Amino acid sequence: MAWEACAGRLAPQPYIYHANHVYCDANSIFTNEDASRALRAPGNPQSCFAMESLMDELADKLAMDPLDFRIKNLNDDHIRQLVRGAKEIGWARRV
Repeated sequence: MAWEACAGRLAPQPYIYHANHVYCDANSIFTNEDASRALRAPGNPQSCFAMESLMDELADKLAMDPLDFRIKNLNDDHIRQLVRGAKEIGWARRV
């Protein structure tokens, strides 16, 4: 299968995590229609919620702190933001 068939569905969701290995199974059909395109990122908040919920579940299954799990799986730009946010909300003092 051509990479192009999966390209739209393989856009990184929710845009901050990177997966080295991805599986995609797609079928294309010709419909004489214009391609559908996102308008101002509809669905992005929902996909972010789903991805962050999954990250919480994975951290729980690994018995890791959710913040540490995210830091381990993000690039430097986002790590700085997470550390700052955790400090501002008092993450270390949570019960």
